[in-house]
Amino acid sequence: LTVWLRSTRGNVQLGGLPPEPFTGRVVHCRFLRRLRLTSGARALYGAAQIRSADIASIAVREYTRIHIVLTTRITHATFTTFTTFAMVAMVAFNVYRQVSQHRQKVRTLRGEYLAYLSETRQTVRNVADRQRAFVNWALPAPEALVAVAEQGERVWEREPGVEMLNARVGVSEQSLAMELLAPDLPPMANPDIVCLSAMTRFVETHRNLDSVAFGVPLEDYSHVELAGRREDTIGVARLIMTHLATFVSPSYLRIAVLCSPDRLTEWEWVKWLPPAGSTVESDAVGPARMVVTEDIDLLDLLGSDVTDRPGFTPRGDLTPWPHVLVVCDGAELPASTQIGSRDGAAGVTVVNLHEKWGALTSPSTVRLLVHPVAKGQTRGVLEVNLFSHQAIVGEWERVGRAQAEAIARRLTPFAMGTEKKESETPVGRSDVKRSVDLLELLQLGDIRD
Repeated sequence: LTVWLRSTRGNVQLGGLPPEPFTGRVVHCRFLRRLRLTSGARALYGAAQIRSADIASIAVREYTRIHIVLTTRITHATFTTFTTFAMVAMVAFNVYRQVSQHRQKVRTLRGEYLAYLSETRQTVRNVADRQRAFVNWALPAPEALVAVAEQGERVWEREPGVEMLNARVGVSEQSLAMELLAPDLPPMANPDIVCLSAMTRFVETHRNLDSVAFGVPLEDYSHVELAGRREDTIGVARLIMTHLATFVSPSYLRIAVLCSPDRLTEWEWVKWLPPAGSTVESDAVGPARMVVTEDIDLLDLLGSDVTDRPGFTPRGDLTPWPHVLVVCDGAELPASTQIGSRDGAAGVTVVNLHEKWGALTSPSTVRLLVHPVAKGQTRGVLEVNLFSHQAIVGEWERVGRAQAEAIARRLTPFAMGTEKKESETPVGRSDVKRSVDLLELLQLGDIRD
């Protein structure tokens, strides 16, 4: 607020108003100080005199002017503040809407991808179940061999071909029959972390199967070394022998045992195995059993058609039959013979039980390192060591002596041509044949008589 005061012949001139004669009550110029006039007006302090009417007029006009200016400024500031707040609110709402839409889109895509993984998981599980069932059918568990021999339908079912001489030795982790491939992502790709993590866990979880049976194809090796404690390795040897004797006919497989005299009783059960009979010598009860303590006796029982075979090569179309499996426990074949040499003989696999061993030196030799069973475990670790391949780690299985004899005794009738009569009546229903067989077994007469 500025009021220009100018003295004209003793009177005060206000703005452009004409001077008037001095009349009325004199008002002290201190009032001008309260109106915050200019320094020119304050200079009249104590000297100038203004009429009360002029002062009142000045006060009213200046108050009105100040009020209008202040009101205008307050109104303008309020409008500016409201406009700024509205703009900020609109920007924030747009950002929130875009973020919400993006999150909803991400949740939808994640749900679709996780649903796809769920469907794929069910497919993979079906494949894994079928793969496990097929392997267990081809390589039954040791506990099932007695039932297979007793039933008789699958005895000697294998024919010459791939994996005919594949003998089960344990279980291991194996690859899934269905190949799972992760998608190839560009270098600058930015995949969703949740979907990428779920896909990675899915592939890592279902890529391999645990505790799947595996075997050793004997037709590919001239020597199989069972290294470890004898009480463990002899159980694995029994498993190999009983497994092959159950599924391979004696026309394609022969089994012989060469052991020390003090271990002969451990192998008495082999005399019940049909493949253990010699094809060149016999005794009063039939073919001579190839369970001996002298290497010369074993060579005589095998015959010249086996001992005169050339050096070992993996089985092919020209490899002679039958395949011979020789188990050496506490004894060794003479190195001067082709069978006992380091190279081995064609169509012959020698299984040696060792408690001490050295480095592998032959590509036709496979070593099964049998570790003792740890405390609280039912199976021990099995390492399959090859000459030029990485070791396969699994768990070994075994067959006890009583179980091996039970399997061998059930296979004996098939070699004598007296297979058990099978009934067409389902199991669980009454059948005359089974009743008669049971009564004859118990040496009882027919209850209908």
